Amino acid sequence: RLELKQPEYAQLREWSRQRETLVADRTRLVNRMTGLFRRYYPQFLETGAVDTTLAAALFELAPTPERAAHTQLQSIERVLREHRIRRISADEVKAILERQPLFVGAHLLDALVAQVELAYEQLGLVDRQLAKCETQIAQIVTKLHQEQKKATPEKPSDIDIWMSIDGVG
Repeated sequence: RLELKQPEYAQLREWSRQRETLVADRTRLVNRMTGLFRRYYPQFLETGAVDTTLAAALFELAPTPERAAHTQLQSIERVLREHRIRRISADEVKAILERQPLFVGAHLLDALVAQVELAYEQLGLVDRQLAKCETQIAQIVTKLHQEQKKATPEKPSDIDIWMSIDGVG
């Protein structure tokens, strides 16, 4: 039977697996949301990625082209300001969202909007869980690093080498 000297390695492996699962779940949700928007509100996709807090705020403000037409410019400006967006103006966002909508029956439209609302709620949960996983992984790696430094202070640890790689550390 194989036993690890440090239980942190087993914990790190499990948290890493959980993170991998959550990343796959997040990708699945974003793809589903993109598909839903293509079915009834393709112009919404032109405002940027659907998985951002800006997109969630814009969707809350204008979940349908009809609601976008009734949305005040000041409301869009407020959302853009809160998210510190300068690449696109409120006028441009409003013009994009007000474009000729696809014809979708009212009952189907209600169902699609409800699905997107649920997907945004799920995305928020997955994002919080991902943040928790990443915090746990960082804590375990920090603990392992400190223990390795104590055991062999004269040579760089595996974690020192790993953290020195561009894009990793």
